[in-house]
Amino acid sequence: VLFRSVVGELDEAGEPIRGNLTINEAEANVVRRIFRDYINGKSPRAIAFALNKELVSGPTGKGWTASTIIGNRKRGTGILNNQLYVGKRVWNRLCYRRNPDTRKRVSQPNPPGDWLIADAAELRIMEDEPWREVQAHQERRSRKTRPDNSGAPDWRHRPPKHRFSRLL
Repeated sequence: VLFRSVVGELDEAGEPIRGNLTINEAEANVVRRIFRDYINGKSPRAIAFALNKELVSGPTGKGWTASTIIGNRKRGTGILNNQLYVGKRVWNRLCYRRNPDTRKRVSQPNPPGDWLIADAAELRIMEDEPWREVQAHQERRSRKTRPDNSGAPDWRHRPPKHRFSRLL
């Protein structure tokens, strides 16, 4: 956990104050390292492999994966997309609804215009330049994996799973 809640503080009514965070410097150094490695051309998979080899604990206390590092740019997830590292707290990125057919909870991204962003300069661990460089690097490295809803069939964007799929 990179940011830890401050425990023991009470408000005027004697209730615990929630949401106050402090920086865990050891874990902040891991995040800075991930940014440096990514800028220097290492893939998220190689970064995760190196961290696991060194037995560095991941955000959930388990091992690292490439998706933990790269996340999803559109949803603002992953180490490389977490705006809290540049001193911005973001709320309302995702909305959660229950699928009536499967009864499973499904997350859907809210439009960036609906996000609530507040400055949190006291939580900044990254400078703006490496942050912008990583975002630009992600943009250059990204490839289109899904259709853009332009009406083109899905099969034009990726090869079929089975050899004769297109013939049917």
